[in-house]
Amino acid sequence: MASVIGIEAFVSDDTKDGGPHETLVKELIDDVVPFTFYELLFLKYLKSEINCDDFKAEFDKISATMSKPMEFKSRISRVLRRYHEDRSFDRDYYWLQDFCEDHDVDLRSRLVELVTFIKVILARAILN
Repeated sequence: MASVIGIEAFVSDDTKDGGPHETLVKELIDDVVPFTFYELLFLKYLKSEINCDDFKAEFDKISATMSKPMEFKSRISRVLRRYHEDRSFDRDYYWLQDFCEDHDVDLRSRLVELVTFIKVILARAILN
């Protein structure tokens, strides 16, 4: 539908197998880039509009409104896999590279900071 009406992006929280987000991620429909709410938060994080704590807080706030709340680590792991050079579709990998160039983002340093933050969260969860 997104392609038919001429939009370039599609935002959905419907990430189930065979759902609209997955269909678009797998490039079954050309020229439409799908995003979930947490991918949009990830882009805000990359642009330094929010820090790691804000990223998780916003994620948790939105997730808490769902009948089945999502886990931060698992969803961010999906994002990292989606845009990773060796695991993603070329479209997504190059889209993120262009995004980072357009917004002067040091992708490596932002990802290192995010992964470190997630490890700290996991360590705290284990200790509690």
